[in-house]
Amino acid sequence: MIRDFLNKKEFFAILLLCLLVNSFSYPDDMQNIWKKAYEKVKKGEYEESWKEYEELLIKNPKSYDVVLGAGCIKYYQAEKSIDAQQLDNTKSLIQEAEHYFDSAMQLAETPEKKANSLYNKGNCSLLLANAQKENSQMIQDSINQYRNAIRFYREAIENKSDFPEAKKNLDHALYQLKQLLQRKEKNENQNEQDSQSNKDQKFSTMFLETKTDIPDADIRVLEEQPNIVELKKKSN
Repeated sequence: MIRDFLNKKEFFAILLLCLLVNSFSYPDDMQNIWKKAYEKVKKGEYEESWKEYEELLIKNPKSYDVVLGAGCIKYYQAEKSIDAQQLDNTKSLIQEAEHYFDSAMQLAETPEKKANSLYNKGNCSLLLANAQKENSQMIQDSINQYRNAIRFYREAIENKSDFPEAKKNLDHALYQLKQLLQRKEKNENQNEQDSQSNKDQKFSTMFLETKTDIPDADIRVLEEQPNIVELKKKSN
């Protein structure tokens, strides 16, 4: 039985379990196809890798293990794409991976197999969230991805209570979500302060001081529109 396609991986300076759980129980020739496809992914040979596996998928479209394996291939391709800093391509590959994991979920005959599919979907969301979290323009999308990952991991654990990998990744996703929400709130508060400061500064430079015959008063004229004036009591 093949279970751990990937053991431990250091990901953004955080040690995560990125296990893509599978349970191939098919003949050796099918397992060999998987191994060859996976090796090509590691070399960055994405098209060749998929061609290697696609024939197996075409012949076994209703096989839970084969369909789940297709999702794993796409996930690995996405992971390699992130290493190459190709985020748009990564998102496309993740969508394909999620499609196969959804299909595997429909084909799952036991709660454990359903849990494995949910766990893999959680990994897809976690991969994207971690990849985007440092980009200030993508904070909200990363927050949404962490929330998706949390939901999938929790559903996986509901279907298989003894699932340490899912629990570990769930803890990581919860922690990262908390950190990101705090950072977003801090950024929003800072932006509000900067905006108010800019308004105050702009207002203070909008007017030119001028003279008035009104006792105890100052008058200022708007620099660009001299017909607009501000009259105020003179400071002591």
